[in-house]
Amino acid sequence: MSLPKYSEFYVPILSLLQDGNIHSTTEIKRYCIEKMQLSEEERNVTFSNGRSVLRNRIGWALSYLRKARLIYSPKQKQGQNQLTEEGMKVVKTDLYQVDSQFLKKYILYQEDGKNDERSDISE
Repeated sequence: MSLPKYSEFYVPILSLLQDGNIHSTTEIKRYCIEKMQLSEEERNVTFSNGRSVLRNRIGWALSYLRKARLIYSPKQKQGQNQLTEEGMKVVKTDLYQVDSQFLKKYILYQEDGKNDERSDISE
């Protein structure tokens, strides 16, 4: 198994956050490792600069979920994550449909209230 793409972290992240509590990025990483059964080898993959690929991909997933306004950082505390009201609606109705296409539409709607082809989400 290869390390999942950042978009494959959307559902596990939202699954954890659906309890309504605030979760640190570290907790989210641990949860994703367990839920996705990532091997030690996968967890230890790094870029040439030594930075963690797993941490990077989870970071991008969180960033796009934030941009879609499905999660936020309470009191602007970096590294803290919680579902928004809209995020809670999504996990109750569309959780398993959340992928890059789903978020792209959400982000466009949030940015300008309409759906068009602009967005910087890509696989």
